[in-house]
Amino acid sequence: MACQRLQTLLLLIAVGLLACLNWQFFQLSNHSMQTEIVKLNDTLQRFEKQLLGSSESEENKTGQNAMNDVEDPELDSKTVAEKLTVLLKQESVDATWADVTEIAFINSIKNDENFAMSRVTEAECRQTFCRVLVEHDNQAAADQFFEMISFVSPWDTNVIVHIERDAEKVIAIMFVSRQGHFLPE
Repeated sequence: MACQRLQTLLLLIAVGLLACLNWQFFQLSNHSMQTEIVKLNDTLQRFEKQLLGSSESEENKTGQNAMNDVEDPELDSKTVAEKLTVLLKQESVDATWADVTEIAFINSIKNDENFAMSRVTEAECRQTFCRVLVEHDNQAAADQFFEMISFVSPWDTNVIVHIERDAEKVIAIMFVSRQGHFLPE
């Protein structure tokens, strides 16, 4: 019984931290801090899955589930990415800035040997921000990208990232503000 209460308490703490970290993730403009939050978020998700796996049989016995009212953080970042994509499409295009910036995103990755396992697969800029898809060969390549990218122009502004993973690669859907602008809320 005490073990079950401890597991439930730890699960609630992990979920609370995860919710706080996800909220902070979208509020930060310092990319290195965002990278750390992404790593912490992943760690908390693994911790949460371990706790759910070990306490699932106990929850079934008692009929209680502490996770019923908690939204999926992965869904939240996906929803934000979808909303930002819609807002981007609604912006008018500053053709001069957009064209130059899209090329700068592509070349900043392609021409840097530190990013040999990462590539820009799509870049679309409008008036005040861009949507950039960066594909990484594996998690290590993604980690290296996020550790170093905040030092590379034009990536050194406000950034929001949504990560999608499949068996072979990591895809970062990134929204990057134009210098002097903030990302829409």
